[in-house]
Amino acid sequence: MRKKKDHTLKQTNFRLEALKWIHEHILEAIYQFKTVYERFHALQKEPLEHLPNILFYGPVRFPLEYMGYALFHKQHVPIKRKHLWEDKLPYYECEHFFEIQCNHPLMPKNYDILCDFMKHILTSHCIHHSKHVMILRDIDIITQSEYHFALRVLLERYSHNVLFIATTHHISKMEAPLLSRFMAIRVAQPTFDELESMGRSMAPSIEPSIYLHERDFLATLFRLYYCTHGQQEVCLELSNKELEEFLSKTRSFEEVRQFAYRMFQKGLPLAEFCSHLIDCVKPVKYQSKLTSELASLEHALALSSKGREPIYYEKALWITIYASSLWKSLVR
Repeated sequence: MRKKKDHTLKQTNFRLEALKWIHEHILEAIYQFKTVYERFHALQKEPLEHLPNILFYGPVRFPLEYMGYALFHKQHVPIKRKHLWEDKLPYYECEHFFEIQCNHPLMPKNYDILCDFMKHILTSHCIHHSKHVMILRDIDIITQSEYHFALRVLLERYSHNVLFIATTHHISKMEAPLLSRFMAIRVAQPTFDELESMGRSMAPSIEPSIYLHERDFLATLFRLYYCTHGQQEVCLELSNKELEEFLSKTRSFEEVRQFAYRMFQKGLPLAEFCSHLIDCVKPVKYQSKLTSELASLEHALALSSKGREPIYYEKALWITIYASSLWKSLVR
């Protein structure tokens, strides 16, 4: 029992070290993407007072807030301090900006306090820059509430004294009047070529096939860390861990559809996705039947028209869920 506890503690500490390493190197990684670098090079040349309000939007699991940080620090992420305004509103602060995480667990459901906090900041003079800078992460959460009108008023009334930098993974949920007050910048999902180029730059001695399994930026960074710190075998575990956790619980129809679409968005080929699904089904004797079913599904995708890929990812997931539940019922 003691050995298991020590192993768990060691793994936890290793993951914390991985997060720290990613935090320190993430801007270096982002700059490896040519389109992102060109856009930032243009923005960084503009004086702060000439920049419009900016909205970064892009795929889920891409850390869009770092795009805002990069406007101020070209190489390193600024050190932020956490505060609690009037013992209710959590926010972060550094010499360059204030940051509010709209999906923070401690964020009050009543956004009146958020509006009061923003007014308190924006009516004061900025010390370090010509304008205050406020980063609003996951702004779509506010825009879906009744307080989106107040946010629009703040954007207009204090435009002379503040630069808003917002992020969202769900731009379709934002209304047009609010979108019109931002310069929207799309952050595309990195391609396999971009991720490989990033990996070769950060870890030239590591073979890309070890860490490059999907078009997931953060997952690739985690694998790079494990590879560069002598934990290459962990990369193989990461591929199946998320799937195993998902298959271990009963899921609703909508959850299955969303998970399947997320796997498709990552750029994971259907063949590789099916391979991971097969590995997650135990015991091994049930894998041959599942392999046959998923192989026929992959063949059907090859014959179908383009644009129908998410449907086949969902079908593969449903087949695996059925196989898993069938095995569990036989065991009982």
